[in-house]
Amino acid sequence: MIPLGVRVEGSYSRMASKGGGGDAHFTMLTGNLLYKFPSATVSPYVNGGAGWYNAAVPATGVGTFSHNHFGGNARAA
Repeated sequence: MIPLGVRVEGSYSRMASKGGGGDAHFTMLTGNLLYKFPSATVSPYVNGGAGWYNAAVPATGVGTFSHNHFGGNARAA
């Protein structure tokens, strides 16, 4: 079995506004590399990658504010 893997995740969320100003939208897309250490009893691994995150929030009478963010991540378990 190959101990190296690839993980891609995406998400889209919409949150309704109670005030009638429009819905907020959140989008994310991440990609990670995962390495699993060979072991007979436990399954330790490390992973790391990068992602794109977007938040779009409407403002009544002004338009929509949209922000893109890029980030990295790392994990060991």
